[in-house]
Amino acid sequence: MTGLPQSLVPSLISLVIIALVVRRSLTARKLNMDRMLLLPGVLVLVSLYLFASDPPRDPLTWSLFAAALAVGGVIGWHRGKLTIISHDAETGELTAKPSVAAVILILMVFAARFGLRFWLASQPGAGHNHIAVVATNALLLSTVGVIGIQRVEMYVRCRRLIAAAA
Repeated sequence: MTGLPQSLVPSLISLVIIALVVRRSLTARKLNMDRMLLLPGVLVLVSLYLFASDPPRDPLTWSLFAAALAVGGVIGWHRGKLTIISHDAETGELTAKPSVAAVILILMVFAARFGLRFWLASQPGAGHNHIAVVATNALLLSTVGVIGIQRVEMYVRCRRLIAAAA
């Protein structure tokens, strides 16, 4: 077999995508307050759909999911706070530019995800499939927390900027 091992291909593709996201994240972009909360809403609906097919059954899993959502929320709040938002009073346009610290924060989250994924893949034994499903669902909830709380925090700040300009 020539080329890269098949297990590295998804990781390399993910790294390329992350690099493109980081590059895009370092530039200022327009904010549309009407659509700012759309993505978190879609993520919540997708999460509910996925959990309806395989709901958690024990208190430990519920606790893990609550912790993942809480950790994601804290990360999202910090990431939202680190995002630089400006309001042009003449045009009424809002722009956002993540700070370098916010980009580093999201890179650390991705690194933790990859580390957990590789660790789970290296673990032999029974129950591996259940652990992988629980871990994947926990990571999904942490993503919902990051994106949801980040957008809510930014939305609140945008409303304050607009109110202050009026």
